Amino acid sequence: MASNAIATLAEVSGILGTIAKFFRVLLGAGVSWEQFRLVIDDRKARRNLAEYLKLGCPRFSDALNRFPVWRTIRIGTHKSVDDLKKAVIEAGRQIGNWANNIFGQAAFTLSAKEEDVDLVVASVAELGLQDGATTKQIFDRIKELGDLCSAEDGPQLTRQYKDQPLSEILRMAMEPIAVSDGFLYVFRVEHDEDGLWLDADGAHPSHQWRAVSRWVFRRRK
Repeated sequence: MASNAIATLAEVSGILGTIAKFFRVLLGAGVSWEQFRLVIDDRKARRNLAEYLKLGCPRFSDALNRFPVWRTIRIGTHKSVDDLKKAVIEAGRQIGNWANNIFGQAAFTLSAKEEDVDLVVASVAELGLQDGATTKQIFDRIKELGDLCSAEDGPQLTRQYKDQPLSEILRMAMEPIAVSDGFLYVFRVEHDEDGLWLDADGAHPSHQWRAVSRWVFRRRK
């Protein structure tokens, strides 16, 4: 019995030593105790940390490799918003009311030069937010892994994505644009029973999205 007790104490000592080393590494990296407590006190953050540890603690710069380039689009192909809208329609897309409203806002701008953009698509769960998340939380995670899309990326994707599968819904991770009713919207790229669509969804920073919601963002160069 004594030997069992000694073994148990040795195991505990080893665990405590490992924990102490872990905290020394955190402090050396500039992580404060207050920052660590924010993770420990938040259930979702604890789960995210556990998932990160199970992945073997990859560097954030390497994490994007889990998301290969999904599609490459070309932007800057049109000189005016009206020309781009016309091209979207000619590509077989219908434009919803809120998407059309976005086109009319000053915040919707076009690239001054033509260039190729690599896009990535991932669900909220695949971003590590298994319980769903708000718009802000999703975009904050995307900014760790890549870049937000430009406003032009959505219409250009719909113009160039002619083989979108039926029932697929993709939302563009972009800076939300305030439309005529004052609410913030992002583009939605969809194929439903009525055809191919470029539409939009409300995307207030606090809006909650399901874990299965899929988002398009830019792969960082």
